[in-house]
Amino acid sequence: MKTTYKDNEKKEKIREETVSKRDYIWNTAAGLLNASEAVLMSMLVTRVTGLEDAGILTIAFATANLLAAIGKYGVRNYQITDQGNYSFHVYFRLRVVTVVSMILISIVCALYGVFMRGDSVYKMGTVLLMCMIFAVEAFEDVYWGLYQKNGRLDTGAKMFVLRWSGILLTYLVLLPFTRNLFRTTAAALLVSLTLFLVCKYRTYPRFRQESEKVYPKNIVSLGKECLPLCLMGFMTFYISNAPKYSIDVYMTEQDTACWGFVSMPVFVVGLLSSFLYQPIIVSIAAAWREGRYEQIVRKIKTQTGIILLLTCLCVMGAYLLGVPVLSLLYHTDLTAYRTELLLLVGGGGVLASVSFFVVILTVMRLQRYIIIGYGAGAILSLCMFPVVVRTWGSFGAAVCYGGIMLLLAVMFGTIVIKNIHMHAQKI
Repeated sequence: MKTTYKDNEKKEKIREETVSKRDYIWNTAAGLLNASEAVLMSMLVTRVTGLEDAGILTIAFATANLLAAIGKYGVRNYQITDQGNYSFHVYFRLRVVTVVSMILISIVCALYGVFMRGDSVYKMGTVLLMCMIFAVEAFEDVYWGLYQKNGRLDTGAKMFVLRWSGILLTYLVLLPFTRNLFRTTAAALLVSLTLFLVCKYRTYPRFRQESEKVYPKNIVSLGKECLPLCLMGFMTFYISNAPKYSIDVYMTEQDTACWGFVSMPVFVVGLLSSFLYQPIIVSIAAAWREGRYEQIVRKIKTQTGIILLLTCLCVMGAYLLGVPVLSLLYHTDLTAYRTELLLLVGGGGVLASVSFFVVILTVMRLQRYIIIGYGAGAILSLCMFPVVVRTWGSFGAAVCYGGIMLLLAVMFGTIVIKNIHMHAQKI
């Protein structure tokens, strides 16, 4: 029986739907794991080694996430929307430079903590090891970008899921025996590196690019183009974690741990929403290039609605069950932090909107506005958080955080809408 054009079109549509479902399933699985890794580890550490170690873990995660912005350099979204300006080899060489820089800065931060701030070697050693775990993730990210650009977002997500499952299993098995956060984190680093190398060996050959000579000027050029994205990512995590740093300086490690517990939902909302919009970035970029502005507006409305719905559900859940559930999970009475929890969950939803608008601005290649907005937010955070934490404690930190996030969301959202309207009028 002869195959018609419509039959081929139908088969292609079925294939695309299958690929889309596969990408969403694995990407969502990776998002859930990414959102819960710190939660699960904090639960375990609090029960096994106590609240003080949980405070150290909170700072370790905050510092590692902050420095990972240097390692990843904000390149991922730029890489998957690149229309042939740079080859994978250029992205790879740039990532080597950024990850090595991240490692060196991590070492400097650890030494500064020990010799200048008087932190213990145990604490700063744990922080350094966690930074190394995230350095492995930063290097893995360049391969994930390659796979996503070639239509296999799920392959990178599977690598992420396997590696972090190994890390969590290592903590679960070893920590009760060692009762030492530093040693367990060292073992987790070894597991993370081993699983990355195995996964890379198994997956990369299917996507291998032809060898080519990479000129330093191309690496420098790409580095300059993505520098605003790197600074944006760094300042994003700085603004998000600035309250933790101020609480760590002006309050106790137990207070730092409790803040970490109630602020977990902030990152859960943001990470879940980011993994929902990650698969549509390529299609948004294509719509932007082809001038399909109405389609972009529809996608923005849909994603914003999803973020709003997620935020409302999370705020309701936090109000009804947040304190008792978190107190049970972390084996700590968090009743005094109910107001902070609600403020932070709402702020998490606003952060998710900010992150989504940043993706749209990246597609539009308007990184200069991103850096201006986050620069202003970082300066406000640097100036305000030490003052509000000293004066009003954790409540002041929560209010300040929500206010800065709202300011960024309004700023970026306005720029996105105005830029779409301006281009639509030219048609």
